[in-house]
Amino acid sequence: FKNSGGLVSNSIGAYIKRRDPYKAKKLGFHKKENSMVDSLKEKGFLILDDLQNEKTISQLSVFWNKYADQQEPPESGRLELSSVDNEKDEDRLIPLLEDLITEDIQIFLESYFGSYSRIINYHLYRNRKPPHLSELDSYGATANWHTDGSTSESIKLFFMLSDVTENNGPMEAISIEDSRNVFMSNKFSYPDNRGETRKFINEKAQIFSFQGKAGSLYYALTNDALHRATIPKDGEYRDLLVFYITSSYKKRSVNQQLKEANYREIYGLQ
Repeated sequence: FKNSGGLVSNSIGAYIKRRDPYKAKKLGFHKKENSMVDSLKEKGFLILDDLQNEKTISQLSVFWNKYADQQEPPESGRLELSSVDNEKDEDRLIPLLEDLITEDIQIFLESYFGSYSRIINYHLYRNRKPPHLSELDSYGATANWHTDGSTSESIKLFFMLSDVTENNGPMEAISIEDSRNVFMSNKFSYPDNRGETRKFINEKAQIFSFQGKAGSLYYALTNDALHRATIPKDGEYRDLLVFYITSSYKKRSVNQQLKEANYREIYGLQ
């Protein structure tokens, strides 16, 4: 499969990629074309800015800052608020999140999937430098180069809730082509305790750093493109909002998707 997702993730994902467009078309879905989808499929990620979402991002940031200030910083370095585990904040969050998923984004996702889309969960993250962990052990070991193990049809949509620079730990990724070269070279290991994966990527691949202004978004095919978290400098942090999204042959409003967004990443045949 040229990724580390495994047989179950890739087999189920391949089946869903065929099933949902077929069923959606029978139910009246008409695919809308978006030229940027080809770039995403080829490279594995796509970043967009100047989205005119400053007001909503500012309101989300106020909510997130207030929430984060009330929490004890975790030893892992990553503070997280997840729709899977935290229904109590749903009423305040959903109207803001609904504003972010614009018609343009919905058209983009439908063009990518060839069917309707469905948000299965969302998370707010704050990454700081962990006080007592090495780089490779940070954030649940996601500071290692890796691909995700969710079912392989899924896509992630990220929004930057704060300005992201090289100082506050931007996510890094390499293209799908470079990622496949890593796997085919047999230089991939997770965790990368001997540093072979990092060395190969540093020498043979082009690393893209996801930096930008608050409100910028990026799509990422994290099942196929190798990626990792980097460590913010002391006193800095990185705030992100991420949606896990899969395909669907049924049409649901964004509001309904968000209210039902309590599934784990291994969505599978549900």
